[in-house]
Amino acid sequence: MTVFRDTTFLAAGPASEGCRSAAEGLRVAEVQLRRWGCLTAIALLLIATGALTAWVYWQGCFSHANYTRIRDSMSREQVAELLGSSGEETKSIPCHPSYVQKPGYPPGWTGVVWGDTFIHWQDGSRGVYVGFVEGRVVSKCYLEPSL
Repeated sequence: MTVFRDTTFLAAGPASEGCRSAAEGLRVAEVQLRRWGCLTAIALLLIATGALTAWVYWQGCFSHANYTRIRDSMSREQVAELLGSSGEETKSIPCHPSYVQKPGYPPGWTGVVWGDTFIHWQDGSRGVYVGFVEGRVVSKCYLEPSL
C-alpha cells in the first residue's frame, strides 16, 4: 500500500503541473481564436461594405445614386450609360397637383418632368422620368413609392 500511495503522490505532482500548462495553453488558444475571429469578422464587414458601395455607385445600373448624377444638358446616351439601358420613350407622365409649380417649369405644367421628349426607366416599383429638349436633359424625376 505504501508503494501505491507513493506512486499516486508522485504521479499527482507532475500531472497537476501538466494540467496547469494545458489549461494555460487552452486559454491562450481561446484568446488567439477570439482575436482571429474578430479580425475575420471586421475584414468580412469591410469587404461587404465595399461591395455594397461599389454596387450602389456603379455606373450602368439603376440606382438613386446614378439618378443624382444626371445633369441638365446631358445627352440621352450619357443618361442611358448611367442607368444601364436606353429606357423607353413615353407620352404619359405622372402629374403633380395643379397647385404645385416647380421652379424652371413652364407655367401651368403639372407633369413631374417637362420637355419635348420623355424617357422612362423602370426597376420594380422605382422609376426615373427624364425630359429632353433637342436631345438634352432639361428635367428629371425619381419616383419610389413610400411604405
